[in-house]
Amino acid sequence: IEILVELSNVFARSVLGESIFGISTNANKKMQLLLSYLHSSYHKKITGESIENALETNFDYLNRLFKKCMGITIFQYLNTLRINRAKELLVATDMKLYEIAPLVGFKDEFYFSKLFKKYTGVSPSSYAKL
Repeated sequence: IEILVELSNVFARSVLGESIFGISTNANKKMQLLLSYLHSSYHKKITGESIENALETNFDYLNRLFKKCMGITIFQYLNTLRINRAKELLVATDMKLYEIAPLVGFKDEFYFSKLFKKYTGVSPSSYAKL
């Protein structure tokens, strides 16, 4: 009976336009579009304004929604995405920091190094040696 009740609740939410996580299906679609945008454009300069233009939605609203669903802000997620890609490049290639930084969306290799150390606890060069 409990399973049937839960299934009926999930079905009712889908009919009423809510996702299982308590956000509307429209908001859920916006989140999917945002994640897709971040994953396809992480190497480019991304600003609140560029996100607003790409998704045709207010950035503050998207950031609140993102934090509610993911537990972190859009730019924290973006930095994590960039750092993870940089880790892959550091391990798989012998590229220099000044080459990797722009490939993952950072103009400044020094800022990239500082952020890399903040997120991983080690410098990019130390990480590459591991």
